[in-house]
Amino acid sequence: MSTAAVIFDCDGVLVDSEPLANRILSELLGEHGVTMSPEECRDTFVGLNPRGVANRLRELRGIDLSGPLIAEGSKRFMEALERSGLEPFEGVGTAIEALLRRGVRLAAASNSPIDELRLKLRLSGLDRWFGSHAYSGDALGQSKPDPAVYLYTAARLGVEPHRCVVIEDTVTGVTAGVRAGMRVLGFTGTHQVAAYGLRLMDAGAARVFGAMAELEPLIG
Repeated sequence: MSTAAVIFDCDGVLVDSEPLANRILSELLGEHGVTMSPEECRDTFVGLNPRGVANRLRELRGIDLSGPLIAEGSKRFMEALERSGLEPFEGVGTAIEALLRRGVRLAAASNSPIDELRLKLRLSGLDRWFGSHAYSGDALGQSKPDPAVYLYTAARLGVEPHRCVVIEDTVTGVTAGVRAGMRVLGFTGTHQVAAYGLRLMDAGAARVFGAMAELEPLIG
């Protein structure tokens, strides 16, 4: 059966916002006595929103910083984004236009708070393609790897889950897409570790690709 909708994760797929997010997170943790470099934050909390970071930190170190992380993390990040601006990954616009010419419906589904997600799409200029179809696992209270945000997105698009293709760059996101009954393609363009694609495949990605120019032929 042909693909009716493509659902993109945002961070690490549409925009490269994660280096800035990890720098902000490292600074915020340091203010509360937790020393972690931006690189350590990236490796430890990849794919998680502020609530997820707080939960993981509690699991790993027995520290509860949910208050400052949830209240301050997204706020500081959004302020930094406003100052620095944000660009989509190379080839994203061309790939999206190719999908639209095929009549494929589009949406973005992220773990990010909804205001943060909308800001990223606006600053990168991608909001003109996604419009109101930007959905947040954080807003649903069920973040990836829970499949809720993908199932909700499919319902809002009016498309059955098995006719959706998900584009993800993390094991957390791939797992969510697979649990939703969707075909998942793993994007490795933001990860320099050669074995990263194998991790995505092990999590259930049907294929992996490293550049947005490769996407449209993979949709099927």
